[in-house]
Parts: sequence; structure tokens; C-alpha cells
Amino acid sequence: SNYLPSSQASKLEAAHEYMIENFKNKHFDYNALCASTSMSYSYFKQLFIGKYGMSPVKYLTHLRLEYSKELLVTGRYSVGEIAEPQHSGNGEHKKNKKDCHGLLTRFLG
Repeated sequence: SNYLPSSQASKLEAAHEYMIENFKNKHFDYNALCASTSMSYSYFKQLFIGKYGMSPVKYLTHLRLEYSKELLVTGRYSVGEIAEPQHSGNGEHKKNKKDCHGLLTRFLG
């Protein structure tokens, strides 16, 4: 069953709202997000997947891609301009930027 004690449910909802409000921050801090829930990342991830159907990392990527598609539709930004501000310079983010660029290019296709 997906029963969740109300204290954990409210923390999960607060974390979800925080993600919606802060997904544009390229230095988004998952550790701070988890610390705010007083849960380990693995437990938080398990509950998040149970409630929202995807991991917090995938959900953040989903929010960013949806926002990027909205920006593309305006015609004011190139795919490169949209992909750039979403990520910092470490290797994981460079891979994500490449993936994002590919997804946005397919979206335009």
C-alpha cells in the first residue's frame, strides 16, 4: 500500500513544491532538499517515486525540459542558449546538457 504518515506526506509535498519553485537554479542542492525532509536520500527517493512516479532527479529534469520547450516555442532562444543555463560544469551536467540538447532538437524536429 502507498500509505504515508501525514508528517512524511507533508514533507514530501513541501519538497515537491520547493522543486517546482527552484528547478531553474543550476546549483540545485538535492542534499539540502533531503535534509529539509529529515529523510535519507534513498528513503526520500523511494517515497518520491511512489507518489510522483519518477525519481527526484528525473522530475527535476522533466521540469527543466518542459520549461525549455516553452522557451523554444517563443522563438527567442536557440537550443544551445536554452540548454546552457540549466547546468554547471561538472561531467554529469555536461552529459545532461548533451542529452537535453538532443531531446530539444528532437522536439523541434
